[in-house]
Amino acid sequence: MFRFPDGTFRQQLPSFITVGAVRTPTTGWTADQWDEKGYNEAITLKKEPFYTYTTEWVKGQDFIYREAELTKTPDIEAMKADKLAKIQAGKNAARDAGIIVNGTLFDTDSNARIAYLELSFKLSQDPAYSVQWKANDIGDWVEMNATLFNDLYVAFGTHLESVFTWQEVQSQAVTAASTPEEIAAISDVYGS
Repeated sequence: MFRFPDGTFRQQLPSFITVGAVRTPTTGWTADQWDEKGYNEAITLKKEPFYTYTTEWVKGQDFIYREAELTKTPDIEAMKADKLAKIQAGKNAARDAGIIVNGTLFDTDSNARIAYLELSFKLSQDPAYSVQWKANDIGDWVEMNATLFNDLYVAFGTHLESVFTWQEVQSQAVTAASTPEEIAAISDVYGS
């Protein structure tokens, strides 16, 4: 990026400049030649998200303008909102990651939960119902019956309670946090 004589910033230097009525090509110009005409390389400050900065441009002895930080103010509410969204995503990922029941991984994503709901209806109509059931996307098959479904139901209920309790605890910690460091220290990954 380059700073132009009018104080604007652009991605490329001009291939020629016009001074008065003279149009001069700029190919091969050195940094000090560009500086004489008011053109300089410019390096922006790397800014963190959720902060408001006050900056100034400072020209170095190498003729490069660098953006310098004067103040850096955190937007605590935006940081909290971002962390809460990440916690929500972490809860969803944990809820949908599956659970182990009797040594077998069972899917718990939305499609699996719909299938379990349909199975519960079928079992309520016929408690002796049994079917070959694809437990997960890995390809494990089980004989699904009322006993295994009950074990799955209890395990999934416990899993959901754990995941939602984690989300509540993390969300309360975010609400109580008052500094960027406190917010950053709150995990948005279930189980960590």
